[in-house]
Amino acid sequence: MKRLMFVALAALTMVACNSAQTYTIEGTLDGAEGVIALTDLRGQTIVETEITDGAFVLTHKSETPVVGYLRVGEDQFFAAVYADDVKDIKVSGSVEEPVVEGGPASEAANQQIQFSAKARARLMAGEDPEGVYAEYNAFMEKLLADNSDNLYGVMQFVNQESYSMEGQEILDRIAALPAKYQQMAEVVRLGERAQAKLNVAVGKQCIDIVAPDAEGNELRLSDVYKANKYTLIDFWASWCGPCMGEVPYLVADYAKYHELGFEIFGVSLDSNKEAWINAIKTKELVWKNVSTVQGWAEPAAADYAVSAIPANFLVDSEGTIVATDLRGEALGQKLEELLK
Repeated sequence: MKRLMFVALAALTMVACNSAQTYTIEGTLDGAEGVIALTDLRGQTIVETEITDGAFVLTHKSETPVVGYLRVGEDQFFAAVYADDVKDIKVSGSVEEPVVEGGPASEAANQQIQFSAKARARLMAGEDPEGVYAEYNAFMEKLLADNSDNLYGVMQFVNQESYSMEGQEILDRIAALPAKYQQMAEVVRLGERAQAKLNVAVGKQCIDIVAPDAEGNELRLSDVYKANKYTLIDFWASWCGPCMGEVPYLVADYAKYHELGFEIFGVSLDSNKEAWINAIKTKELVWKNVSTVQGWAEPAAADYAVSAIPANFLVDSEGTIVATDLRGEALGQKLEELLK
């Protein structure tokens, strides 16, 4: 019911949306030249213009608040932009030390940048890291509390806080946001990911995965779990340090419990096939392994709302998810309980 309410609310707010607002970002950057662009958070250009004598003006019309980056040239991203209630954003300083002004969200971002710089300087000077980190965490907690109702707080929720939240928590938080924020593409994508997390929660039926193994043979997850008592769907990649840290536990648990009906269905988020196959061989990952070799574009990662790896889902012979995120010794403990 809550999901239906969220969808209905999103549809309602889209209908009730105000007319598009034109945002202006202008300024002068010491020594800057060439093309300056406003990009989205994925680095895709929204609008761009030539810098003349260090000066520029960017205008963008949008029906929702805009958050993005300023970029000079092909890949030099140098400042974040929060365009919300304040329609005119001012930029000054230099590419190396930019100053962005325009509303409470920009001010909050500036405060974070300034405090972070001071914290780094203190660490470089040899101060006790524990004390510096404690002060930084306290500062960020207050900054987020003071800015929970503006675009800065919304984006911190989207890009940071949501990763430690359950699916329903995320949907409830989104439903409480003002309509203009719910319509933002970044928030819509988060809502979709949250719903995906609900779809693969403990007690739910797992989503089937069909992908090629290292030899190019198509493997189907449902064929694997039906042939075993318990199957671990393990999302990993050869470049992922924490994933490699899990390998000794997986190898040991597989050797101990495989004959009792335990299987592993590894899904790699590698984008380099040679690196993936080499990891399988050198780490002796003798269980089932599949990948479309598309990195984070792996379809199964989206189906299972995987936003960080390692991630895993333990399913029974019916495909029902019985546990998630069994790291380290937790997997062996769970298997001992289930297969004893």
